[in-house]
Amino acid sequence: MTVTQGKGGWSGYSINNQWVFMSEGSGRSGIYNDTDNEWAAQFYRNAQVSLYYNNSIKLSTTNTGIEKPAQGEQAGSWGITVNTNMDIVDRAMNGVVSLALVGTSSNLTTSNGATSDGQNKVLLCSGTLAAAHTITILPADAQKVYYVKNDATKTVTFSQGSGATTANIAVGSFAIIYADGNNNVVNLSLNSELGQLKQNGDPVTSTAAELNVLDGISTSLEAADLDLLDGAVKNTVVAEKCVVYGDNGEVQANTLDLGNWTITEAGSELKFAYGGTNKFKITSSGAIVAENDVTAFGSA
Repeated sequence: MTVTQGKGGWSGYSINNQWVFMSEGSGRSGIYNDTDNEWAAQFYRNAQVSLYYNNSIKLSTTNTGIEKPAQGEQAGSWGITVNTNMDIVDRAMNGVVSLALVGTSSNLTTSNGATSDGQNKVLLCSGTLAAAHTITILPADAQKVYYVKNDATKTVTFSQGSGATTANIAVGSFAIIYADGNNNVVNLSLNSELGQLKQNGDPVTSTAAELNVLDGISTSLEAADLDLLDGAVKNTVVAEKCVVYGDNGEVQANTLDLGNWTITEAGSELKFAYGGTNKFKITSSGAIVAENDVTAFGSA
């Protein structure tokens, strides 16, 4: 017999309107106390079990799969559970797992009470892929943070639940991702705050392409290159600093050095020198003063 979907996506069987065994789909089922309007237990597919008392969870794990023995349980054998839990804690704190990807999809599962790949903190993805690969984080309501390195040959996408928001990790990229247990996986590395370069708290608004213009001044883009910007002023030439053009592409400078010739603004006069010796000047009134003859109608 099939029971159609009920309120809030839940449907199931009721015993004398007191106890209800119901499910919201393939991911979760439970036993509900209809008399007191509270849960007795919830069961997650291939994941944790949550037991309730007085509408409060008394035994459950969600994100790491650590088993919590109830008071008085596992007499004489609790050490096995503790050892497994320590292994899970180790994975959750510093665990590294290599995921050899095949095909276009796979699951990353955090098991309850047993070690599993999904409990590791660092994920190293590899594999020669013909197309992008999607990794589904299980269980669907687990909140997880992963450090991911994609050494596979195609983009790796992380999804959870319905996949409302997914995180794409490009080939050769490293990322920090967060699964919120509510159908969303976010690439935290793309966050504007995390991904923004700051100097003394001030955001650097330059793009990577703009900064890369400095690359080549020295062997590689390094501190010495960036130091050329320190003290640079827009629309003004500063000694031994980068030239930053004004809003209209203009640059103000006292001296224009063309090699042997220089043009210098001195007070209200513009002086032209060759080899360090002034040859002629133009005054603010428009007068031209030359150190030698002025030839008209000659050939330059």
